[in-house]
Amino acid sequence: MLSYKQLLNLKIIAIQNSIDESIDSYVEKAYRHFSKTYNTPLFEAKEKLTPHEVVLILMEDELEDFKVEELQDMLNELRPPVQLGAPEEMINSENVADDELWIAQQNKLLKEQDEKEKNKQNEEIVKKTHEAIEKLTSALSKTMGPKE
Repeated sequence: MLSYKQLLNLKIIAIQNSIDESIDSYVEKAYRHFSKTYNTPLFEAKEKLTPHEVVLILMEDELEDFKVEELQDMLNELRPPVQLGAPEEMINSENVADDELWIAQQNKLLKEQDEKEKNKQNEEIVKKTHEAIEKLTSALSKTMGPKE
């Protein structure tokens, strides 16, 4: 059972997490949003979705209610200004393809980074598990005494 002091401490932590504007807290918010919106247990969302995927879903959900003109204005603010040139250079389907290629490359890169991080964490878990087994085996062999 939780004590009153523990409840207060948990409330303080919850408030601090709500105020926190770090990338980690934003990713956690995205996972919680996904879990609530798509009726998926939080642990399952964290297992199956990369931070990149879940943040993209949150951002897309947040942008659903905007009009096309508002979205275009946002896009113009976020993209770097186009260098001045001949109009046919500025409106070029290759630029669109380049943007889509860049987005695809970024998606691939982020997934690779997430996979490397997961592999690193799994290796650490395996290492710690192995060390724990070694310690347990050693402790058991000491308590059991020599074999007859």
